[in-house]
Amino acid sequence: MLKRGHGEHKKTCLKSGARFCPSTVAERCFFFFVIHVVLAQEKDKKKRCTSQVVHPQWRVHSDKLRNALQVSRAWCGWTGRPEFRQTSAQLTDRVKDLLDVAVAWRLRKQGLPLWVGPEAQECLKDFFVDVSQSVGRTPWGKCGDNVLCFTKSTVLYSFQRGSLVHPLEMARMLGWPDNWEAPAGVPLNKIKEMLGNSVALPSLGSVVWAWRLVQSRRM
Repeated sequence: MLKRGHGEHKKTCLKSGARFCPSTVAERCFFFFVIHVVLAQEKDKKKRCTSQVVHPQWRVHSDKLRNALQVSRAWCGWTGRPEFRQTSAQLTDRVKDLLDVAVAWRLRKQGLPLWVGPEAQECLKDFFVDVSQSVGRTPWGKCGDNVLCFTKSTVLYSFQRGSLVHPLEMARMLGWPDNWEAPAGVPLNKIKEMLGNSVALPSLGSVVWAWRLVQSRRM
């Protein structure tokens, strides 16, 4: 029985549509070695990708602001208190981090140590933060110091009370009288949206008064 030569074997492989058909032992060993190397590289690449931790965007902004304030990521002076864990356990990690960064920012601005004691709590009176916003926007302020701009999604947190602000209380912050009540049948979230699209009554009154004053001088 005649054996086919090497050239005839290659022609047969090409006719059958095979891309690579090793004929010798050396070619086969080299072929399997290349496959082994490629598979090992792919496995190592997947392992590196899974080991890399991709931080959310709010964590990146938080780390940047904490570095500027010289505050470590582990610092949780406000949310680490026992009374906070009992009353605000439903808040997310993003919101808790936002509260801690806001407290650190306030204490640094006032030249106080990073310790939430009686002096710090006195400093945090009338201090609010909009927990619906990103920490990169620094959405906090103190009444009489900075004015927070309400939006349809605004959710205020009061450091003086250690809890979220009710939508009706937000209406009073915009100048509505204390005896004002929400219309019957209107959900609170709708009231909050309307407050976010409204203008503070004292500001509106000042604008109208200034306009009337200018008009009276022209007459």
